Amino acid sequence: MTYCVMIETFISVSNRFVLCLMIVGIDCRCGGHFCSVHRYSDMHECTFDYRQMAQSEIRKHNPVVAAEKVAKI
Repeated sequence: MTYCVMIETFISVSNRFVLCLMIVGIDCRCGGHFCSVHRYSDMHECTFDYRQMAQSEIRKHNPVVAAEKVAKI
């Protein structure tokens, strides 16, 4: 059973995660709700692309700086 299926079978009445029956309280960037053990991306088959997000943040905050050409004497 994948974690995506387990998210759909989340028990909303008791506020517990199906896999380990711990209290759910942490939202992931992939849109799921997880317990404190399964909140990490490597623990729940996360579909969010953290590498692409980091690359776009670096591009946005660090624009390309090009110096003007110096004329030869």
